[in-house]
Amino acid sequence: MPQYQLLIIKELRVIKSIHMTGWYKKIFYGLVLGYFFIFPFSARAVDNKPLASELEQIYNRYSYYLDTKWDGLGWQYSVPSGNYLEIDKYSADTIRQQLSLATFYRFRSDQEALAKIHQAVTYTWLEVVPAQANKVVLNGKPVSTRSFNEAIGIFLTLRIFDTHNELFTLAEKEEILLNIKKMYPYVLQANDTENRAFLSAAYSLAILNHPLLQFTEVERESYLKIINHKVGIGLKTVDKYGVYREGKPAVFSAHYQLVAANMLSYLGSELDNIFYSTKAKLMHNFLVRKFPLGKISDFINSRPQGVGLQTVLLRTVSQNYINNSDWREFWQQENSDKGFIDPNNPDRLVWRDQSDGTYNDDYSFANMAELFWPWLE
Repeated sequence: MPQYQLLIIKELRVIKSIHMTGWYKKIFYGLVLGYFFIFPFSARAVDNKPLASELEQIYNRYSYYLDTKWDGLGWQYSVPSGNYLEIDKYSADTIRQQLSLATFYRFRSDQEALAKIHQAVTYTWLEVVPAQANKVVLNGKPVSTRSFNEAIGIFLTLRIFDTHNELFTLAEKEEILLNIKKMYPYVLQANDTENRAFLSAAYSLAILNHPLLQFTEVERESYLKIINHKVGIGLKTVDKYGVYREGKPAVFSAHYQLVAANMLSYLGSELDNIFYSTKAKLMHNFLVRKFPLGKISDFINSRPQGVGLQTVLLRTVSQNYINNSDWREFWQQENSDKGFIDPNNPDRLVWRDQSDGTYNDDYSFANMAELFWPWLE
């Protein structure tokens, strides 16, 4: 029997249990049956199409806004929130931001879009990066100049090679991959703490596992030790109840609880590490109890003081990871008033800071979407 017919039967049984008589019950029956015929089950049920198809629409829409911010080498972007103060920034100066914004062009096939992807990647890796130092000497000791930001940027570069390999010559790819392999050890050596340690570990693992880089077994073993060390640093911020706190004094942030939990989920899954996975589920379940469906806007954050589509996406991934049946519904119900809400730029993907009213480019949305893309298809 079709699902919608089973649902009708279930609803009618409920109606029979309600105390009504005569014409009142007949009218009520008619209204209910009319509802089912006018709005069939398939229209009212949770849409089961892959989230990836909706992400494609978001990427495309934001990319058309970004067209207006392109200057030939990079994009202008702004995160004026008082917690971040990235005001009128230029993406070409930083690997993560440049590759994040380039990623939003993933699904466009017009020549202008493809040219932007190629120019953004090659300018960053063949001109900007070679002019930078991976380390400096402080007090007689070498110190990495890199961080989790570069880990995300490298990962996104590899993702672009996965989806747009044809845009690059063999020589360009070889030189870029060589520069990545030179930088990668310094990314691992960076002194990332708190949620940044989790981010660095997760994206560094994704880099380590990418087939284009062809690390030796000796390199893999060495790098995995550092990645697990980073996880250990991150775990110092999580108590026995699965609650994440950061800063001094340590305060709770629902957003970064979510970030940390999802990074630990990824690490546990990719490394088949039961301890990581169990701890991640503890962190996810804390959020489920504290912020159930319909309550994501109540997120208590020291930073960011606002909820955007990135947060909704991460919470959807979280629900999926712990096998909650409402994970698709979470995305559909919670994203309606988030994302494209800048009154002056309707195609700009933003999150709004509730404390200062600023609208902030949500370039990190692509960072999270790309890492968890296989989980959303």
